[in-house]
Amino acid sequence: MRRTRIAAATVMVAVGLIGAVAAPATAAKTHRLVGEFDGQPGSTVSMKVKLNDKGKPKFVKSFKFSGLDLTCGIPPFSGGESGPLEVPGKIRVKAGTKPREYRKQTFDDGASIAVSGTLHSKGKLSAGRVDLTLGAGSGACFGGGNFEASKE
Repeated sequence: MRRTRIAAATVMVAVGLIGAVAAPATAAKTHRLVGEFDGQPGSTVSMKVKLNDKGKPKFVKSFKFSGLDLTCGIPPFSGGESGPLEVPGKIRVKAGTKPREYRKQTFDDGASIAVSGTLHSKGKLSAGRVDLTLGAGSGACFGGGNFEASKE
């Protein structure tokens, strides 16, 4: 009887140690930031900032924007506002910089989008710039704007 209890206690301790070793590390967080372009009411900027397990920004994903004022043609005329656009893929955050910097330029279906910015307060605040060019030649539309976004 006594040996059975000792054996059962040994098995319980071993299972507990295995469970502690196999337990997953704390999950990394994601902050959703929203904001708008400076001087352009009704515009929107949103992004998700993925943090590493130490709470520092690792990359930006789902960078979306709309309502950026556009200028088109030669001579220039107002082209209205951009529709909803998204920067595809992840935008890597430069490690070791304070504040954390990120930048990406994409070319897709006649659109050129350049995004650059910085992340502050452990990924809870971002400021940056978006430059957009649609089309080519004398009929091209372009626009750009500075933005600020903060945690929802």
